[in-house]
Amino acid sequence: MRGIIALFLILSLCLLSCSVRETTPIIEVVPEEEVVQEEPDTVEIEVVSTVPEVQIQLAETVETKEEAFVGFSVQIGAYSNYENASRCKLEAQKRLSEEIFIEIEDSYYKVRVGRYPERVYAEGIKDKIKGFFPDAFIVEKK
Repeated sequence: MRGIIALFLILSLCLLSCSVRETTPIIEVVPEEEVVQEEPDTVEIEVVSTVPEVQIQLAETVETKEEAFVGFSVQIGAYSNYENASRCKLEAQKRLSEEIFIEIEDSYYKVRVGRYPERVYAEGIKDKIKGFFPDAFIVEKK
């Protein structure tokens, strides 16, 4: 009897393990996400120069072309760097109506006023600007 029960259990296990169980697949319906196009997180930056426009023009035209000038000028400053010479020139332009220019000589940026054919004209300008530029002196360009 034990044998019959054991045989019955084995057969029932085989039948149960061989039986096919059909399951219906679960289909989950997921709603489509709305695609939202976001604005980029970038900001346009306007580049603004901190250098005055006049100074930019000077940088491009700093007496690289030697003009054939013979005569007298009044020197109001000599600087080892361009920024200081340019500041001096801008300050002089605010106060004077004469031509003011920068010449490069011996590694210095020299700020000068006027181009005069005779010394007497340069002396008149020197006297006029002495209050603003007390160390001004006359130079002769040969």
